[in-house]
Amino acid sequence: GGGEHYGVGGSYHCFAGKNASRALAKLSFDPEEMKPPVKMDDLSEKERKALNDWIKLFQEDKLYP
Repeated sequence: GGGEHYGVGGSYHCFAGKNASRALAKLSFDPEEMKPPVKMDDLSEKERKALNDWIKLFQEDKLYP
């Protein structure tokens, strides 16, 4: 389940309960990228595509409810 990845001590715990859009777009684990307000207007085309790829994965992959 997702708990092992998003729970305390998991690889993706830093994303849990936060708007991780910018961090995912930038492929970053930097907590600064998730501090509100999350700024999106300065993302490059490459970063926007990366974020759209993540969104598609979350929408279509059966592992994400």
